Amino acid sequence: MAISTTQRSSRNVSRGIWELARLHTREAWLCWYPAIWGACVAAGMRDVSLELAPFLRLLFGIWASVTATHCTFCTFNDICDQKLDKHVERCKVRPLPAGMISTSEAIVAFICWLPITLSITWGTLGPAVTVGFIPVWVLSTIYPFMKRIMPFPQVVLGAIIGGAVFPGWVGITGDLNNLDQALPLFFATAAWVVYFDIFYATQDRPDDEKIGVKSLAVLMGKNVQVLLAVLGALQVLLFAVTALRAEMSLIFWVLGLGVWMVIKLLITMNRIDVHHHFIPPAYVNAFNSTPGDPSGWHLPKWTPESTLFLMKSHTTRTAILSLTAPGTSIISNSPVESATLARQINLYGFQLHQEYPTRFGFFASLPHLTPESITSAIEELTYALDVLQADGITLYTRYSGTGYLGHIAFAPLWEELNRRKAVVFIHPTNTASDAQNQPEMVNPNLPQPIIDYPHETCRAAVDLITSGTISKNPDVKIILSHGGGTLPILATRAANLLYDAGLTGITPERFLEQARGFYFDLALSGNQGNLGLLVGKNGFAKTGHVLYGSDFPYAPVDTINKYVEMMEDFFAHGGEKEIARGAAVELFPRFKIEEDNKEIL
Repeated sequence: MAISTTQRSSRNVSRGIWELARLHTREAWLCWYPAIWGACVAAGMRDVSLELAPFLRLLFGIWASVTATHCTFCTFNDICDQKLDKHVERCKVRPLPAGMISTSEAIVAFICWLPITLSITWGTLGPAVTVGFIPVWVLSTIYPFMKRIMPFPQVVLGAIIGGAVFPGWVGITGDLNNLDQALPLFFATAAWVVYFDIFYATQDRPDDEKIGVKSLAVLMGKNVQVLLAVLGALQVLLFAVTALRAEMSLIFWVLGLGVWMVIKLLITMNRIDVHHHFIPPAYVNAFNSTPGDPSGWHLPKWTPESTLFLMKSHTTRTAILSLTAPGTSIISNSPVESATLARQINLYGFQLHQEYPTRFGFFASLPHLTPESITSAIEELTYALDVLQADGITLYTRYSGTGYLGHIAFAPLWEELNRRKAVVFIHPTNTASDAQNQPEMVNPNLPQPIIDYPHETCRAAVDLITSGTISKNPDVKIILSHGGGTLPILATRAANLLYDAGLTGITPERFLEQARGFYFDLALSGNQGNLGLLVGKNGFAKTGHVLYGSDFPYAPVDTINKYVEMMEDFFAHGGEKEIARGAAVELFPRFKIEEDNKEIL
């Protein structure tokens, strides 16, 4: 059923208000923790006997008040920032500059949030605690302007979130006396917040410098590590002082939540995204001159800033950019134009890497592969790896007019890649078209990337094994997209059927050894079922062969967020660091060098 313009507009406004208030994120918890800490430490230091029911009511009141405060002032922040956001590509996705809601609608939302916040706080916590919230509200009001005029706005943010200690404290004590006893916890929490936020600011330093946002990361430059060390030591010292004064070991473990969050940040920080696409202007022009992607997928809007914005939100240090299918094959009917397009794309990737050396790498593109273009492809490969210092190359699962990657015509290319011990990123492309050269889709609402791409990856992998390409070129390191597609599920079936039916001389054991030797990225594959199949003691993939990937911008941000959350939940008890970064560091030598030189936080 079609959605009317009025319905669509209403939905956009509702979603815009929701996103303005940051209700789609978990940021409000950052303020909730200090408030709970304040309540618990006050109970310990004042020797207050807590009854469960009143204490739970207090915690609920704190949660509701902190959440309402967060929603109110995040809305206010975006209203203040909208003029700046309109001129910054990475910020154009926010509700106001994106046109989801108007300024007047945002102001109305902010005005509505004010009495909601006040009534929730007064009604659930009482007048004394409401007074404790006033400094938080005042600082939250001036914070958007501090980002423009002072070089250390993180200090104000630390005071805002750290200030939540006082409402929690007053909620237990019932008065505003002796608040000085809460100061060590306040300063510890403020140091914790500043430490936490500097990680994000450091990751986004180039972007912040470009848009004129001030931060301690920009101010300190290369000396930011010294500041982090001081803040880390300060928060540990002040938390310890607080714990000793509280004389409660249980409280110490509650305070340990802060340490746990820092540790978790360090674990998930600095991801390397090996499945992250870019859309160079030359490719947009080539794409628009054709009927479009044969797979039935659309061409999304993309800018370097949009990638940096996503990377910041997912604590991704580096994205290795690649051109998705059909790549240069979009103009497969002209070898010269395809080769020219490949060079333009690779120069663009090199330019981005030069501008953001620690943020962007790239997999080089090759001309459309045919038996006649192999020499041209090897020449481009040589230029990209030797001159442009690409991190590897991109190949697609099949090339129209020739076949899958194990075709004998591609043997010289594989020999050169093997000689160089190169990294090859294999991305699925559209399956064979019908007689009218139209993409074969289950129905118009199921373009091939939805369900066909994973099996296309499996086809290419099995073709590489059965053609002998893998055994002949053992030094090539191949990354399969989307968790290897259906390969982990079908490998045992293929291995046994092929051998037992006499279709290959490759034993099942040898087949599976080669199948497990691929690398597997987790783009759109980081859910519990796929992870359970790939990793662990009995996982299909070898240890160190699973990598993080997002599939941005072709996958919607909401979808990417869901998979990141599922991956984090799966690795809640450890193991994420190996996939988020460790495996990629071993695969790409330049990241190992950066770590050895301590250039990465």
